[in-house]
Amino acid sequence: MRKVTLVLIAILPFLGATGAKAPQAVWEAHLTGEGGIFGFERPQIRTWMQEQGVVFLSPTRLAIYQVNRKLAVAPLSRRKASGGGGNFFLLARVLDAATGHEIKHLEFVTTADFSSILPTHDGKFIVRAGDIMELFSADFEPLLPWSLPPEKHAQLDYWQVDVTPSGQEVALVHQQRFLDPMPLQVGAQTSRAGSQSDVEILNADTFQTVRKLHLDFYLPAWSAHERFLLTTAPNRPLEDTEFGTLDFEGHWKVLSPTWAGRREPCAYKIDLLEHDLMAGYGCGLLVVFAESAEKRLSVSARLDENFTSVAGADHYLAVETDKAVASLYAPPYMQPAQIQVYDLNSGERILSVKLRSSAVRYAVSTQGVLAVVDGDRLSVYKP
Repeated sequence: MRKVTLVLIAILPFLGATGAKAPQAVWEAHLTGEGGIFGFERPQIRTWMQEQGVVFLSPTRLAIYQVNRKLAVAPLSRRKASGGGGNFFLLARVLDAATGHEIKHLEFVTTADFSSILPTHDGKFIVRAGDIMELFSADFEPLLPWSLPPEKHAQLDYWQVDVTPSGQEVALVHQQRFLDPMPLQVGAQTSRAGSQSDVEILNADTFQTVRKLHLDFYLPAWSAHERFLLTTAPNRPLEDTEFGTLDFEGHWKVLSPTWAGRREPCAYKIDLLEHDLMAGYGCGLLVVFAESAEKRLSVSARLDENFTSVAGADHYLAVETDKAVASLYAPPYMQPAQIQVYDLNSGERILSVKLRSSAVRYAVSTQGVLAVVDGDRLSVYKP
């Protein structure tokens, strides 16, 4: 294997339009193909092209990953455990978060479908590559494999994998969807004959099953907590943005935060955070609240901006803001504008980084360190 090098770039402070000094990156690296990872600005027309990201495995270790395809078609052979035939690879570089020095290079055969790297706790992480997922130790030793059954019974049949905010449990959701030939109407029921989903919650250290749940509908949006799933209303279209908690007996209960009572022509999302907190965003508003609806943070966006995604770690929250861009030849569109980091204990904003491309991935560590992939550049900022 050829030696992998990281190109470090010297960063000079510069002044923004308002005269305020922009934050200085601790280190940066161009993504030029070293270690098999290129810039993230590539067409998103296939599932495998979307499988790329950056995650903190621990406060001191940062992983950047990407799925790529071999230029030459692999010769016919028995398929690997992942379901792939050797044409697609999940590539990852584990870096020292403080210096950018490469600690480990990882490579896995995968498929043209789903692939990702999911941190659990104490430096351990899960690699999902096609039809398999495997637990690795903080020293990169493989600990436990798990096969996702490849049976296909529905028109859209796939497995989704996620980790709870605490990193103690893993959620597997088997989605089986039959498409209705008639177009959806907002407010119409979306139950499909035969559409269903199966939820399985595993212990993140042993992969032993903790809970199971079968549903007679699929889940268009969900995230997992140890006590419930956060989902949209059952059998409702995704445009109906009412969120609630689904317990493991199948009972769904709407969340009724006071800030969500406004009836506006827009959609909001809710993501789970650590310490039993949730982040609701959209409609020009960001609110962090507890299940009791008690607010911990509330921030309003500018008129031409909106909050579009969040990422949390311990008591830190990173938020992406997109800005409306006008065009003479096309309708206005939203462009990533900045990422802000908040300390949820104090409610203060501790970091704000401007973005330059439309291909953005980011993560925040339990120390408030921000890692951003912005097109072909990986940057790390310390508050």
